[in-house]
Amino acid sequence: MNVVGCSSTGSSCVALHKKSPWDGKFISYVDSSWNNLRALRSSDCMGRILKNGGFSYTKSSPKTGPMQVLCMDYPRPELENTVNFLEAAKLSSSFRDCIRPTKPLEVVIAGAGLAGLSTAKYLADAGHKPILLEARDVLGGKIAAWKDKDGDWYETGLHIF
Repeated sequence: MNVVGCSSTGSSCVALHKKSPWDGKFISYVDSSWNNLRALRSSDCMGRILKNGGFSYTKSSPKTGPMQVLCMDYPRPELENTVNFLEAAKLSSSFRDCIRPTKPLEVVIAGAGLAGLSTAKYLADAGHKPILLEARDVLGGKIAAWKDKDGDWYETGLHIF
């Protein structure tokens, strides 16, 4: 989603942003037309415009009014017609349609990460009884969300791999 916004402040502002998430340098510029928030390069990098009372390049007139946000939504891609989705659906249906074992196996799976959860799902589809073991009290392995003592959530996701 592309987000572009502006709000009212009254003095000139300096925008700080990075060219990329890996770039250690900030680029600053004065923006007198938008005083608070700007999205850069299709929202890959969001810049926050800060007031700087120490210096001023131009003075903008005080603007009043509510913050305006313009959003652009992209249509959902057709994931159901991709090769990966079709192959996974065929594999799942083959397990559901196969002959069930007369005595289902109890299979122990160590770890409730992505691989453990998907293995348990396929074994259950095939008629077996998976037993999922996890050392922590959270499912998902490295893909999880954590709540700290202040109530803030921290997500660990695929970006860490």
